[in-house]
Order: sequence, then structure tokens, then C-alpha cells
Amino acid sequence: MMSLFLHICTGLGLALAAGIRPFTPALAAGGLAGADAVFDFRGTHYAFLQSGWFLLVVACLFVVCAVLRPRLVRELVAIAGIALGGLLFAAVLAAHHEAAWPGLLAGALAAGLVHQISRPVLNGARERLSDGRAQFAVALYADTAALVLAVVCWFAGPVALLALALFGRLAWAQRARAQARFAGLRVLR
Repeated sequence: MMSLFLHICTGLGLALAAGIRPFTPALAAGGLAGADAVFDFRGTHYAFLQSGWFLLVVACLFVVCAVLRPRLVRELVAIAGIALGGLLFAAVLAAHHEAAWPGLLAGALAAGLVHQISRPVLNGARERLSDGRAQFAVALYADTAALVLAVVCWFAGPVALLALALFGRLAWAQRARAQARFAGLRVLR
């Protein structure tokens, strides 16, 4: 039972990381699985996540999204994050001979929620910066945070619970700020 808990934490951590930025966690998980660090995805329906062709496609998408900055790319990142979050969570469960379908659902949900929580923070940071290189740095910081979270959760899954608590706190603070702003607008009527 404890091992299932650890696998769920690892999958959750990868999904949370994919919600921040999708490509670096997928590259990290695929690379670590391919190197057989702790476990791998071989023998599962998710073995393609560690294959060379998949990692090359993800790396190309990472570069394209780093170079281009239109609104379409932001939507691509959101969709990719949700899809990869579900796939990574399911792959971790499948690699440990557990039912994978709950990971697809929980991973997609976790990645989607984290994307909704982190997007206003990242967009606000980009809006405050006028220099194009500084705006690029925001994406770089987000990719680095996602990569670090994915690697740490790969080796120490329960760290995902701490990350989940931090995202919950951030969501609560965003909601409180929005309610205060709305209350201020009501007073102006």
C-alpha cells in the first residue's frame, strides 16, 4: 500500500510540473526512464514516452514554443501540459503494474489546475517587463521550475504533496485578491 502511495506521488509531481510548463518534465521523465533511473516505462503502453522519436518531437516543440510567442503558442502549451500531465501520471502507474486510467484523469486534472493557477502569475510577470529578453527569462524560469519539480518528484515522490500545498496556497491567495478587487468595485457603485 505504501508503494502505491509513492507511485501516486511521483505521478502527481510529474503532472504538476507539466502544468507549469509541459516540455521539460516530459523530456526529464523520458530521459530518466530511458536511462532506467529508478524505473522505466518499458513493457507498458506508455513506453513511447522514453523513445527517441518522442523525445525529439517534444524537444522540437520546446524550441518552437521558446522562439514563437503568439497566443496560439500559449494555447498549445496549455493543451500539451494537460495531455502530457495525464500521460506521465498514467505511465508511472503502469510502470509499477497499477491501473493506469486513473492516472490519465488525475494527471490531466492536476496539470490543468496548475496551469490555471500559474498562468496569471507568469502573464503578470511578462506584462511588467518591457524588455523582450526579460520576458523570455520568465519562460526560462518557468521551464526550470518545472524541470526541477519533475526530477525531484521522480526520485522523491512525496515532494509532490508539498508542491500541491503550495499551488493550493497560491490559488487561495489569487481568489482572495480577486474578491477584494470585486468588493472594491462594488463600493464604487
